[in-house]
Amino acid sequence: MCFNIGLTTLLNTLVVWLSSSAATIPGNFTQIDLEDGGYLPVIVQHSSGRLFGRTDGGGVYRSDDHGDSWQFLGGDFTTCGGLIPQGIAVCQTTGSDSNLVLQATGVSYLSRDPGRGIWKSTNGGAGWTHRLRGVNFSGGDTERLGGECLIFHPTIGTELWAGSRGQGLWKSTDSGETWTEIGGATLTNVIFSSLCIHPSFPDQIFAAGDGGLWLSLNHGSTWTKLKTFDLAYRVVRKANGTVFLSGSHAGASMIQKITASDWTDTNTYTFTDLRAAYLNGLPWSNNNPLVCLAALRDGRLVAGDQDAWTRISTNDGASFTTLPQKPVTGAPVPKWASATTVWRPNSLTQDVSQTNRWYGGGGYGPMRTDDGGQTWRYIVSGIGQVVTYKVGFHPTDPDRIYIPCADHAAAIITDGGRSGKVVSMATQSFPWPDDIVMFSHRALAATVGGSNRVIFPGGEQIHNRARIYVTFNDGASWTKAVAAGLPTTSRQQIVDAVDSLDNPDDFLVVCGGTSGTNKGGIYRTTSGGASFTQCSGIPSGLDFGDLFYWNVSLERDATNLNERYLFLRAYPTASGGGFFHSLDRGATWTHPAWPLLPDWY
Repeated sequence: MCFNIGLTTLLNTLVVWLSSSAATIPGNFTQIDLEDGGYLPVIVQHSSGRLFGRTDGGGVYRSDDHGDSWQFLGGDFTTCGGLIPQGIAVCQTTGSDSNLVLQATGVSYLSRDPGRGIWKSTNGGAGWTHRLRGVNFSGGDTERLGGECLIFHPTIGTELWAGSRGQGLWKSTDSGETWTEIGGATLTNVIFSSLCIHPSFPDQIFAAGDGGLWLSLNHGSTWTKLKTFDLAYRVVRKANGTVFLSGSHAGASMIQKITASDWTDTNTYTFTDLRAAYLNGLPWSNNNPLVCLAALRDGRLVAGDQDAWTRISTNDGASFTTLPQKPVTGAPVPKWASATTVWRPNSLTQDVSQTNRWYGGGGYGPMRTDDGGQTWRYIVSGIGQVVTYKVGFHPTDPDRIYIPCADHAAAIITDGGRSGKVVSMATQSFPWPDDIVMFSHRALAATVGGSNRVIFPGGEQIHNRARIYVTFNDGASWTKAVAAGLPTTSRQQIVDAVDSLDNPDDFLVVCGGTSGTNKGGIYRTTSGGASFTQCSGIPSGLDFGDLFYWNVSLERDATNLNERYLFLRAYPTASGGGFFHSLDRGATWTHPAWPLLPDWY
């Protein structure tokens, strides 16, 4: 009893001390501008001109100056699922309030996250309330590249529609306060990517997603599947009724046109395959999915694939010409971007008042054209979408800071963060397609031969291969270490690393995937990354995870130069794991019989 009273008193005293200390500690945090980085797939616009942009893992943003600056709107979200939006909806009826905005959040690999569902804001995104709980969406999944899965009806200002990730189609008639599932068994298991209602046809609702295209002719009372495709990303419609659909099918890009003699009778619908017309004139055949699709107000059609081209048609897709990739002369260029070529937009939104002003969402951030697609500028100011990991520091210069990150692998600061800017990001030195979407979780910094060498062990996401990114001049130039001896098969990127206190060329890396000979596990180099040898003592069949969810933590001893530690979370639980120990700089490992829970992390 005395112990319990003493412990309670101690804890209460500690809480009071922490509270009072926290209230008096000076200082604050300032955002470092990493110039965007992860996907910002789509920008939607209210009739007032206000813009909202959704990322694939960093919440939503708002701009009131045509994208010149952005404000983060995710302060109410405390779980990962709430920061992974698939859809944003703003009302478009005459006189509607631009402060009313809703978003649909969630992702397949967080299917039980409490933040998934539909959220509503009545103050322009400054605060949010959770209105549809327990329903998941596809914010971080492939379908995120599609059109909005959450839309307002264009002529009924209080009506919304939402297509979930295999949990039905939902409708609200009170501005998103309450929701009812619509469509029954026909739509229950559909993974939606895009919804479309044109104001000229207010009772006709098109829904696209995994498996094809569905249609209701009677305002959602009944539904018919029009055609099967592997994945229909976007469905758009012109004022004359013509419908366009894009996506992928049978491993190839897909784009279709739908016409009809009577839009109330699906028997009169005609599908026309436009793929050959889209590919005609391109220098090489392209099987990338077509994710960009927009019907402009003057009748032109813009279509684009995920990585290579954006094309425009003036004759309903009978022929296409390619839009330039030219940046606006003198416009700021992010550290990761080419000064001569802009990335292709993965979506396109035409400005409500300026015909030739379009907003593009894309893999490395939003962009804008003010001249109908002839030149483009990046509009990333204020967007802090890059996921960052354990920050590293120069061994003697506190102003030199090294930031491992997703998508761009690495960012470098040389002024202690006072400017809020980075001087370099790794991406541009490792161009598409061999090294794109690069990850690193740790920086290994040292002075080598009088130079500031920084190594960022990691990997690239597209082909899932291990990579080691190196700079000797704080990012003015980058190289890749040869890294001979590391596994080269899928999912075995480097997920953690640790260097030696006395020899910067002697370090360990952990490759993800399942452990085994020349597979996942621990590898050691004594040549600064030129070659590696697999370390022994790690059992086969353990799951080390991947770039997104790694299960391992690697560290060195603070004083013993030869001692290393590794903890492996047992995931799945039956796969084993626990604490591992090395006394020879990581060359061999043992599994001490310490009384730690095997799933402790």
